[in-house]
Amino acid sequence: MYKIIFVILFFAAIFYLFILPLLVATGRMELSVMSIGFSAFLLLQLWMVIAEFAYESSSAVFGFKRKKLFQFLDMRRYESDKVSKKTGFSVLSYAFLSYLFMVYGYGIIYRFISTISQNAFSTGKLDIVDGIYFSLVNSSTVGFGDITPKSSTAKLIVISQIIVSMAYVVMLFSSAVSYVRDEANISKTSDVINTD
Repeated sequence: MYKIIFVILFFAAIFYLFILPLLVATGRMELSVMSIGFSAFLLLQLWMVIAEFAYESSSAVFGFKRKKLFQFLDMRRYESDKVSKKTGFSVLSYAFLSYLFMVYGYGIIYRFISTISQNAFSTGKLDIVDGIYFSLVNSSTVGFGDITPKSSTAKLIVISQIIVSMAYVVMLFSSAVSYVRDEANISKTSDVINTD
């Protein structure tokens, strides 16, 4: 029974955090103070999940004492009080998922900005694919130039994404190096044990 409820809540959360903000950002709902406030609330929750994944992987790599950024998001606290140390592939996957969610989150923001102001970008109104594409190009600092920000708001959001993306590069490389180092230490330890 517990697993069925968990699966239902998981799919509800996916819809709530990823599909619903997209519907709001596309302008399917009338733009009013209520819909803008609701979309901001949804995006805030998405960014809380992104920050939590980033913090969990950083805390495992850099050895922070506090393992969770938002204690109320830790659903495993009800299962046991002991927090296990995350290492290896789980750390790397948290960091990578956080990066992908960040790209998606900024893509939604770009889409929403272009819905509010059609002159925010050089191509006019962005669809969701263009928003995610522009977000990925910015986060990788490639900058093809086919879509450029024109309004001050769009430029400030792009600047914030570039700064956040640089922090992610450091975190992803640190997580990957930590994972490779841990795997190498495990294989050395098992080789020493096998030779004795």
